[in-house]
Amino acid sequence: MDGTADILTRAAKAEGGLTQAAIINAARSQNFKPALTVEGIKFILDGAEDAYLFESLQLQRYSAPDKLFKFEGELTSFEGETEPYEG
Repeated sequence: MDGTADILTRAAKAEGGLTQAAIINAARSQNFKPALTVEGIKFILDGAEDAYLFESLQLQRYSAPDKLFKFEGELTSFEGETEPYEG
């Protein structure tokens, strides 16, 4: 299920039904893997405890002769390690 459909489905099941507050709360609490992301990268949010949607990266380098991007090194994940934003 895509992110928007998942958010709306979970919000509809929340106490009080499909309200603006339920949608906001559902959107701030996610854990899914979008179809077009690099293997191993997930989108994870946990309200104020983990407010960053993704904290992983996979470097790529463009190969002009092959006319495509190639992965460099391993997937790096900082999931759950990023300090909360206190702007």
